[in-house]
Amino acid sequence: MIQRVFNADMYKNMLMKMFGMRVKRSVASKEVILNDPDYSKAAEQLNDLNVRITEYAKTRRLKSAPNIIKVFFRYHTDHVIEKINDELENVIEDLGNTRNKVIMAELNKYPILAVKAHTRPFDHKWSNILAAVIVPAGIFFYFRMWRFRLRLYRDLRTIISCNDTIIAEIQRIKEKEEARGLLIKTI
Repeated sequence: MIQRVFNADMYKNMLMKMFGMRVKRSVASKEVILNDPDYSKAAEQLNDLNVRITEYAKTRRLKSAPNIIKVFFRYHTDHVIEKINDELENVIEDLGNTRNKVIMAELNKYPILAVKAHTRPFDHKWSNILAAVIVPAGIFFYFRMWRFRLRLYRDLRTIISCNDTIIAEIQRIKEKEEARGLLIKTI
């Protein structure tokens, strides 16, 4: 209990999230690996994520400014990015068991997504309407959402780039294993 109260890293991460600063991902290589990751399944999942991320960025128009009326008065929840984030975290956790240095380096390049920061500021409709009516607060929250929409768009592009690099490395690993298997069969 005492350790939770005086955990400096927890407070640092909380303040960084509060002020919109980036929290770095740290996937450490493991000394003992019990189960190697399923590379073909991971490559398939990453390809699927690339398609869904591209579709999400287009349908949500992340590069453009958010519509004030839709954000503050007629908002619909956005669970798609949460699902994408959950699947990405599962793939990162699975691939964290690899011995491959290229994949480990790419895993550390993945951004940590703020899945709710690009949407409305509050969970309750009346709070959002109040924030929109109070002009200084509404302007602040509007520009904050816009900034996080652009950040999410850049993060999604980074994820696609990392996914492509990891998929290429997995293909290289498969080709290397197939060549080794053919060499063993000829001997």
